[in-house]
Amino acid sequence: MNLKVSRSVRKGTVRHVMTMKLLPGRNEMGEAAASLNVFPQLPERKLLIKAESPEFVVEDMTNSYAEMFSVKRSTVVGRPYFSAFPNSTDQATPGTTNLQQAFQLVIRTRKPLIQHIFRHDLPNPDKPGAFTEQYWRTTLYPIFDEHRRRKVAHILQVSSSATLEVLASRELEEARLHLEEALEAGKVGSWSWDVDTQVVVGNAELANIFGTTAKQARKGIPLSHFIGSIHSDDQGRVNAILQQSIETKAPFDIEFRVVNGKITKWVLGRGRLLDTQAERRLSGVTVDVTERRDLQAQIELARRQDRLNRQEAKMLQQRNEELQALSRSKDEFVALASHQLRTPATAVKQYLGMVLQGYAGDISTLQRDMLNKAFESNERQLQIINQILNAARADTGKLIITPAPFDVVAMVRGVAEELRSQLRDHDHKLIVHLPTKPRTINGDSGYLRMAVENLISNADKYTPEGGTITVAVRERWGTMRIAIRDTGVGIAPEDIDKLFTKFSRIHNQLSIKAGGSGIGLYLASEIIKLHGGTLGVSSRVGKGTTFTIELHD
Repeated sequence: MNLKVSRSVRKGTVRHVMTMKLLPGRNEMGEAAASLNVFPQLPERKLLIKAESPEFVVEDMTNSYAEMFSVKRSTVVGRPYFSAFPNSTDQATPGTTNLQQAFQLVIRTRKPLIQHIFRHDLPNPDKPGAFTEQYWRTTLYPIFDEHRRRKVAHILQVSSSATLEVLASRELEEARLHLEEALEAGKVGSWSWDVDTQVVVGNAELANIFGTTAKQARKGIPLSHFIGSIHSDDQGRVNAILQQSIETKAPFDIEFRVVNGKITKWVLGRGRLLDTQAERRLSGVTVDVTERRDLQAQIELARRQDRLNRQEAKMLQQRNEELQALSRSKDEFVALASHQLRTPATAVKQYLGMVLQGYAGDISTLQRDMLNKAFESNERQLQIINQILNAARADTGKLIITPAPFDVVAMVRGVAEELRSQLRDHDHKLIVHLPTKPRTINGDSGYLRMAVENLISNADKYTPEGGTITVAVRERWGTMRIAIRDTGVGIAPEDIDKLFTKFSRIHNQLSIKAGGSGIGLYLASEIIKLHGGTLGVSSRVGKGTTFTIELHD
């Protein structure tokens, strides 16, 4: 027989039909064998099956398929499929009960059928007797008779590797579980609110705070339940802040009371809106701060009441120190959790990238779209983890620099060139003034590079379109100065002290559009301090801002 792809015109449309031509007699078998000799050599794992129930005789198979199941072609070709592969009837297919029904479904519908992913390990060539974990996806294609186009004469079974896809999904699930464990260990309630469906999904700690079960929280609870649990005096304020966050897409930070039976708790809620074409979702965390609020109230009462003796004041102070130690422990925990999360998240990124690049074989448009969304979400997760990790290192004193001589002129030039296209996209003009000769200083070039990048990116965010950003390097009296000047919105004098505070953001006409986590300037300031230098700022509202790094020999 010969297999060929033909084109036919039907009702004004072009359709591709795979047809089969049967050779007339045994005298032409040599010619047929010559034409079929190509089939066993094909690199894909393929099996050609005659579409006749119930035998479904195997007419040919590729060598790679035979190697996969450790069988010989001579013992399989010409035999009924379920006699050659007796365990195949156990392979369930969506919409059918077994593989035999899957064959019949292809014949009846005359459409390809993608089966479920199954595991079949292969021998490890480097370790005799050992096997490598492998996963496969089988697709059944109908092959039509040349003369009776609507009759399925053969079924082509193709098995392609799905190992990378399975491992990537497994890594992604493990990363999610690690994150949930970290949040539960830190007694942090995480939640995600679908703005359109008004349903909130959260973890076990969120359920504990709002007086529901972990199962209900994971399944999803109407928003009205959570709003109803908020103290009546706080409901209006919370609703207004949530609606403002949805409208402006700005992050929110609010403390309110939750009433759970006869118990009233103080809760800190933080979150922000994720607005995509597919959905609008407000996500964040919730922490029980009742103990902290109670302690603060007691300290304030102690300051106002002369009757409180020194012993009680000392006990409160000791308790305050314990809470500060607990806060430091939480910072160390966040640093450790972020580091542990970054490793599986990076692996997920690599596996998803390999699948998208075709290392696991061809993927459909729908699969590519879903994998791209997973890749983008994982990329955002990595960025958040890296920001949290660096901030936590700075808080716990573990942001350690490794000084070495390097050319500061080359470093600044490299940063400016890398960010030039980003500034151009925002219609910003970049001017760079650098010494003609190298200037060598002793410092950690990687961290100093991060500080300069953060300052230029900050200038880019708060400079209107058409503005200018100037970067200048000069050395004077043994002090190296790196200045980043912009023609942006400027900073009010009363807001200058807030600039280098972690998670602090100053409100102006560009702050909502700029976004950001409020960590960039804080990290830049900490890095310069570790180098024994200073980070100064001068600004005029409506005229622009200049940040100056001074590094001393």
